[in-house]
Formats: sequence, structure tokens, C-alpha cells
Amino acid sequence: MKARLSNLALVTAAVLAVVAVVRPFEPEAAADAIDVHPTLWAVLAAPDVGTEPANPPRRAPLERPRDAVIPLSPEMIAACLAVAEDLDEGLARQLRELRDRDRAAFERRLRTSRRLISMAELRERDSVLYDLKLLEMKTDATVSRLAAEARAARRSGSAQAPVLESQLRGQVIVQLAFRHRAREGYLRQLCELVERMERELEHDREHFDEVLANRMKELLEPTE
Repeated sequence: MKARLSNLALVTAAVLAVVAVVRPFEPEAAADAIDVHPTLWAVLAAPDVGTEPANPPRRAPLERPRDAVIPLSPEMIAACLAVAEDLDEGLARQLRELRDRDRAAFERRLRTSRRLISMAELRERDSVLYDLKLLEMKTDATVSRLAAEARAARRSGSAQAPVLESQLRGQVIVQLAFRHRAREGYLRQLCELVERMERELEHDREHFDEVLANRMKELLEPTE
């Protein structure tokens, strides 16, 4: 696992070097340069592509099963609105207006915006990775907009097509760099999880008699 993480770090460094040629890789500057637009809604509803393995050994602590019912406690709703505010003030305003106008529709919108809920959970768990994912989502929206504009320009034979394609290429480079760095963060979490499980397993093996006695007690003397 650590060897894989090291290899991914090397790949990430190479991507960031390419990004630096196109534009210095400064998250704050990138955030200012990325325009936020309605495409964010599609980004929020889409799967979080490229940040987790295709067949993860277990979901926790990264993602809940797709068919799970997502609880919307007052705290979760407040956290989702905070994430929306971080993404775009207009997005947060739309959500607050929908909440005030139609609570049921508001909750349906949150439940279909799976990445918004995942981001709310990540915001509490890992602030560094959260900031990185925030910029990645803004970049995803920009890429979607530029791709649509470039396709339309190609179809119409517009002279702007090469310009738009060049802008799209630059944003895709930034997008991939963000994704690689986010995956590195998720891999770090997996490494920490594996290490913790290994320590727990080793402890249980070394204290087998104690673990056995505790388990027998649980079975024979259940608490009321």
C-alpha cells in the first residue's frame, strides 16, 4: 500500500509539473480563476469519479453504499449549506430559497446531490482534503462548460473552436492534477485504516485468552 502511495505521489508530481508550465499551481489563484455556474448542480449529482478504487475492499470510511438512505439531520443540512456556500454563494442562496419554499423538494435535492453530502462529511473529517476537493469540483464544472462550448463551436465551424479547445485542455490538466492529489489523500486514509486494523489484529492475537473470555461473557451473561 505504501509503495503504491509513493508511486502515486511521483505521478502527481509529474502532473503538477505539467500544470506549472501552463500556469503556476496555486490553489488560491485557481479558485479565483474558476468561474462557478449552473453546471455545479450536475457535478454535485454525479458520482465522484477518479477519487476511489474501482473495487474498494470496504466502503468505510470513504463512502456509504449508493442505495443507503441518507439521514438529513439539522446538523447535516447545516453542513450541506456551508459546503454550498463554499462552492458558490448563488448555489447556497438557491438551496436556502428552496428550503423555505418547499422543504420536501429541498430534502430531495440534497439526497440527489450525493457529492454535496460527501463533502459535508469530509469537511468535518479532513479540512485539507476538503479544500482540495472543493477546487476539484469547481474545476469539474468549468470543464463541463468549456467542453459544451467547444463542441458547439466545432459543430458550427466557429473560429473560436481552437481557442476554446486550448482553454479546455488547460482546465483538464488542472482537473487531473486535483484528482490525483485527492486520490493520494484517500490512499493516505486507507493506509491509516489498514495500519490501525493491523494493530488491532495483533493486539487480539496477543491477548487471545482475554478476548475469548470477554466474548464468552457477552454470550453467557447478556446485558438486559
